[in-house]
Amino acid sequence: MSASSAEKSPDASTEEAEALTLRAVAGPLSGQTFSLAGHASFFVGRGPGALQLVLEGDAGISRTHFLIEYNPPQARLVDLRSKNGTFVNGTRVEEADLRHGDEVRAGQTALRVELPAGSHTLTVGPAVSLPTQGVAPVLFPGHQVVRELGRGGMGVVYQATRLADMATVAIKVVSPAVAPNAQTLGRFQREMAILQRLDHPHIVRFLDTGESSGMLYFIMEYVEGQSAADAVKRGGPFAPGRVAVLGGQLLEALAHAHLQGFIHRDVKPGNLLLTTVDGREGVKLADFGLGRTYQASMMSGLTISGTPGGTPGYMPPEQVLDFRSARPAADQYSAAATLYYLLTGQMIYEPARSTADLLMRVLHDEPLPLRQPVSGPALPGRLGPVMCRALARDPKLRYPDVLAFRDALARAL
Repeated sequence: MSASSAEKSPDASTEEAEALTLRAVAGPLSGQTFSLAGHASFFVGRGPGALQLVLEGDAGISRTHFLIEYNPPQARLVDLRSKNGTFVNGTRVEEADLRHGDEVRAGQTALRVELPAGSHTLTVGPAVSLPTQGVAPVLFPGHQVVRELGRGGMGVVYQATRLADMATVAIKVVSPAVAPNAQTLGRFQREMAILQRLDHPHIVRFLDTGESSGMLYFIMEYVEGQSAADAVKRGGPFAPGRVAVLGGQLLEALAHAHLQGFIHRDVKPGNLLLTTVDGREGVKLADFGLGRTYQASMMSGLTISGTPGGTPGYMPPEQVLDFRSARPAADQYSAAATLYYLLTGQMIYEPARSTADLLMRVLHDEPLPLRQPVSGPALPGRLGPVMCRALARDPKLRYPDVLAFRDALARAL
């Protein structure tokens, strides 16, 4: 048994040289080794479920015991509310950053952490902090910054003018969690360039990428409007008819991408931009590049552990277990969770208190039944089964594809 991903990341050749090894030194699997290459998650427990390491012979192990997230050179362990606890070098922990030679013990099982000494050339920590508000941003060759549009945990977005033709564009700036070397950066930029093939009226067009002052920037189509997340916060849940139209556009955009082999991996209300399309309200799906390429690379750092809310709450269980091998059904689930939020103003799970709490809910709990919003239009009764199917924990039980989900949604609404 080993932890591996079916999809190669942009840093595939470097990953193999920088793999983390877990060597079982005590317990039922003593002598066996497990390898994590590149950005990967590794769940340990007694199952059932698609855990990478199932310890059925160890009575001290909980159903889902702990998670290790690895992205060279960082590795972090999160105890998943286990009954008997997880210990690192003899100390019980809820979360812990792992180092070479550490011993992780759960029940009768002990795993020794082996990191490749001196093999990595990446530096933990951003090369430079993101510009603070009111401070002049970094320079982008061939572009003139007009104003700051917004900022979040990952970066800052600016409106800018492309000097070659005076076109208005958006530039998203990200300070990598792990500073890249030239090889990693070059491979990442080549992978991002492939995204220019995505050409759809409901997808924000990717134009270019670059690096300046230690920060990555992404030049994209400028979209006038606000995110669906902000719209719900300001005005409350959307009317069912409005969700039918906007949801149909979102699912058509995903169908276009899936047909070309692209999976978004990060569909959420914050990535749905409300704007005017052909004279009517419409949506454009943003951040295809970041969802597909950046978060799977070494530069993104640790993106699941240490995150008490937000994006993981829109991830299906199979993506939490192995987020690099997401399939089209994962985008269907995330789209359904997003539309659930637009209809109700609530996420599909109760608010989480911690990383472990959120991950356990995603892995083991059924989404909350679709509830009538406190205020706003009533939801059709036939909508509940449609959303329930798209949010099925087993991908095989969801709709055959996002267009089938779109059709069922239209009939229900």
